[in-house]
Amino acid sequence: NRQQRFGFALLPTSRHTSRRQTHLFANNVGELSDNSALVGTVTILVPSASSSAPSKFAGPDDAAPLSYHDAAVAIAEEVSKLSGKSIRVGVETLLVSSASSPTDLAATRQRASKADVLLGLGLSSPADVRYLSTLFRERRLTDFNNSSPWFRFNKRCQFALDCGKPFAPIVSFYDEANPNFLCNIPWTEEAKGRETMYEMMNMFEEGQVDVFARSIGVFFDRFG
Repeated sequence: NRQQRFGFALLPTSRHTSRRQTHLFANNVGELSDNSALVGTVTILVPSASSSAPSKFAGPDDAAPLSYHDAAVAIAEEVSKLSGKSIRVGVETLLVSSASSPTDLAATRQRASKADVLLGLGLSSPADVRYLSTLFRERRLTDFNNSSPWFRFNKRCQFALDCGKPFAPIVSFYDEANPNFLCNIPWTEEAKGRETMYEMMNMFEEGQVDVFARSIGVFFDRFG
């Protein structure tokens, strides 16, 4: 099996994914120390920790789905373990209201704007959805402004899962809302981004926090 940069091995797919797609599974995780160089950052935005609404995600030993907050924390812990702490995941509780501190919201926005991977998970209130929409739009604009025909670099992605409004994902140079002809040319970054997007989405659909964590590893293996 082909070894990946985080000590993961790519193994055959489960019955939930197509033959062309792969899952990342842990292998020799101990090869990476706590002092491993930082490869990338992930921000997961979730509803208030007081929200008890169940998510679609469960841990390996959980009979019932976790709350969105608990699922995000479990995903963060799994990514940290599998990557030898070379991928840093922050779970940001999002409660956008008149009672929220503007300073806290600004700090959250700054971290989310700079993250290599931004995930909105279970955000359903109109205020939360508007906040996420603004973040996604700003990131898309920043990535567009930072690229040119002579310099193309983008190792970022963003997804909204189980949110009150659907948002088109972005994976590297592939933008589901604005696809171009390059995504049909197999060796391009756009094509690789689209293939990775579908692979990650299939992994999300499995509803297991450990598989979700491995989907983040898939992204960094290819674009980190």
